[in-house]
Amino acid sequence: MKHLDDILSQYRTTKATTVRMTQDMRDKIDQISFETHGSRGFTRWTEDAVASFTELPDAVLKVGAGEADAEFSAVKYVRLTRVSEEYIRDLAGKIHWVDPLVHNARSLILRAAYRHAIREYLKKGRRQGEEEEA
Repeated sequence: MKHLDDILSQYRTTKATTVRMTQDMRDKIDQISFETHGSRGFTRWTEDAVASFTELPDAVLKVGAGEADAEFSAVKYVRLTRVSEEYIRDLAGKIHWVDPLVHNARSLILRAAYRHAIREYLKKGRRQGEEEEA
């Protein structure tokens, strides 16, 4: 039983954070997380998005890309699992090694992970549409 508790503890939420983002991003992540993981699956979808993003070889370079002129008018409350928190902590360490003056690395990483997950979702949808046409 101890082994099962260890596995389940990885998926319990540990930390909550607030992420500022564009209203368009907030609408898209709400829609996609609902379609892929149901009404209570946003935390799990976030974990999947962060895991997928941090596996990219150039993830450090994509964090913060294209955000210079973005207007973050929306806020999203995010609960992170221990697994998500670990991925974010590892990538934040790499980012701070490259640029020690980076502020709000957690939010930067989450927004980049969400952008990546949205792109992957849209690509997958296009591929399925092309397969249905064939």
